[in-house]
Amino acid sequence: MAVTIDIRKDVEEALLKVLSETKLIESIKTEIAKITPVQEDRWLTKKEAARHIGVSESTFDRFRKEFPHFPKGRKLGNVNNSRVVWRKSELDAFMESLPQEDKDA
Repeated sequence: MAVTIDIRKDVEEALLKVLSETKLIESIKTEIAKITPVQEDRWLTKKEAARHIGVSESTFDRFRKEFPHFPKGRKLGNVNNSRVVWRKSELDAFMESLPQEDKDA
């Protein structure tokens, strides 16, 4: 005696649930991506900027002179009391633009 069970409806419901959860996850990821750059992009002092890219402050100054595409700092404050800051995202873009080390070298 053969017993047939129609599970199509159950499978269909399960697939729809997974699909809707997947869409929800993708929607959440999209929203997080919109927020994250705003939160992470901030202004760094020279000391913070040098530490962020992993160099000393003197090397940071050398990079500013030697690399024409090094990010320009922004001066904050007035003539007598000012400091220069750099945008974190611009420093990240600069570091990504540098050539990668050749493994075979």
